[in-house]
This record gives sequence, structure tokens and C-alpha cells, in this order.
Amino acid sequence: SAEVVGEAKAAGGDAGAGSAGGKASKAASLEPTPAAEASTADESGKLLRCNRGKDLREKKNGKTKWVLEDAKEVEELIVLVKEQMEKETEGQLHSKLFNKDFKKQVDGIKELTAFAPQHAPEVIDNLDLLLRMCSLRMVQKSCNTSVLLAVLELLKALTDLCVANTYYLTESEAAVILPVLLQEMGSNNESIRGQMREVVKKTTQVYPASKMFSFAMDAALSTRNQRSKAEVLAEMAALVDRLGLDQVCVPCKALPMMASMIGERDSLVRNAACDFFAAAYSSIGDKIWKYIDKKLEPKDKDILEARLKKVKNVPPAAAPAAKQAAAADVRRSMPEMAAAEKAAPAVRASVNLEAVRTMETPQRG
Repeated sequence: SAEVVGEAKAAGGDAGAGSAGGKASKAASLEPTPAAEASTADESGKLLRCNRGKDLREKKNGKTKWVLEDAKEVEELIVLVKEQMEKETEGQLHSKLFNKDFKKQVDGIKELTAFAPQHAPEVIDNLDLLLRMCSLRMVQKSCNTSVLLAVLELLKALTDLCVANTYYLTESEAAVILPVLLQEMGSNNESIRGQMREVVKKTTQVYPASKMFSFAMDAALSTRNQRSKAEVLAEMAALVDRLGLDQVCVPCKALPMMASMIGERDSLVRNAACDFFAAAYSSIGDKIWKYIDKKLEPKDKDILEARLKKVKNVPPAAAPAAKQAAAADVRRSMPEMAAAEKAAPAVRASVNLEAVRTMETPQRG
């Protein structure tokens, strides 16, 4: 009996030693290694943090409208985005981005612009937040001109990063930034207008042209800013001119909706509308009348016919040069590209660039 008790104690001692050894081993495994410490330090030193929250954010805020006229709504959304970015943004940067001092806002935006090119995973994980912040600054009534110009520089940097990493905007991301960009293209500041044209031009490299055209058509029909309307019509004409009408829209639906623009009182809008239909005519010829003839007032039809005669009378070989001379202000948004490249399949990178899913191929130069 004593022997049994002794054996039991010995076994218990061995078990206790094993347990103590296990605890010591577990404690040792929980201690950060030099490599882990270096990784943590490296992550904490970055302006943005990698995260997997984009899909959840898109589900929660996917139906939010970003073209807003109510200053109170804009400020409420700025507070929301500020809270969402707090967890994903380095503290000092976050403080600058949402500071009441415009100069500090500019400093923060410039830091992000410099950070973006070499940090694709962090930027793409937070792209939805960055686009929301940019959109809200653009529609904010009290936004300083220097802040707005800094925002546009950031948008160009973000678009360049997407192009370099073969990342295409999600539907939600496009819906955040494109309506605002198109709406605000009628700025009275020529410098801002020029920057917005460049951003829109770059965006056609990371989003399908047909969907871009759809956003543009919605903006042209809904905006009350006549200069914005004319600018957007010029973008639409550029897309048609470059790619062909059938490649960017369904003519039987789009053309009847746009016909009313020819009767606009504002000469900028009226001329831009005529240029759009001239581009459509160059693409599909007399078929345009099938879609718009019954939609036009007689005087509007006369105006358009006079414009199209200039297109008719130009020999095919000389048409591009003549169009440029006749419409010097019409910008060509889409860069030249080979037919084979137009047909190339595209993939959209998802959060952390881990998963891909096929989508309609955007046109890229």
C-alpha cells in the first residue's frame, strides 16, 4: 500500500512537472519574437493599417448618397467617416485630416498622397474610406480651395496606384466618387476644373467605360449647374468619339434621353449637346434620327442638322483633324489603345489583393 502511494505521488510529481513545463512552454510561445516585434513596430509606423473591414463597410454604407446640398448632412457624414477612419489611421494623421484648421487638413492629405504609391495593400484596404473623405470634402460648402486641390492630387495618386496594381473600382467605390466628381466639374475655378478633368480621365482606366458613361448621363440630366452639364456632355462625347457609341451605351435608350439637351437655353450646354450628337453621328450615322427625331422640336432639329452637316461634309480620312479644330474644348478622356487590348480580360482585386473576381473590362490606354 505504501508502495502504491509512493508511485502515485511520483506520478503526480511527474505530471506536475509536465504541467509546469507546458505552462512554461506556452508562456514562452506567447512572448513576442524579435521578428514579430519588428513587424508590429513597422505596422504601427504606417499611416494606414491593413484591415478586412471594407466589405462590411460597403454593406452598411452602400446606399448612402454622396452628392449632397444639405450642409448638416455633409457634416454628419464627415463625423461618421472620421469615426470609421480612426481605427485604421495613424493618430497624428487622423488628427490632421479632420482638423478644423485648413492648413493641417492640407498637410494630412499631402502625407497620404506621398504615402500611397509604396503602400498598395494598406491603401486598397482603406480605399473606400479615402474616397468617402475626398467626396465629402468636395461637397462641403466651407471647403477651402487649397484643401480641394490637395484632395484632387490625392485622387490622382490613388488612381495611379490602382492602375499600377491592376485594381478596378468596386461598384460601391465608384458610386462614392464618380457622381461627386461629375457634379463638381462646373467649378468657377479654372484650376480646380482642370484638375477634375484629369481625375475623370484617369478614372476611365480603373472603371468600365460603359458604366462611366451611365454615371455621366445621370449627372448631365440631374445637375442644375449649367457649366457642369456642359463639362459632362464633353466627357460623354469624348467617350463616344474614342470608343464608339455601341461600346459605351445602348443607343435606343441613351439618345432619346439626351435629345432635350439640344433645346437648352444655355449656349455652353447646347453646343456641348450638339458635339455629343455629332460624335454619335460619326459612330452610327443616320441611325441617330431613328432614336431622336420625334423627341426634337423643329427649331432644335434645325440646329442639330446644321451641326451634323459639318460632320457629313468632312472626308473620312480628315475627320479626326477637323473634329479637333471644330471642337478644341472637347477633351479626349480615353487614351488611344489597340483593339486587342480592348478585348483583354480584366480582374478586380479585392481586400488585401487576395481574391479576384471577373468583371466587365474597363478601357485602358
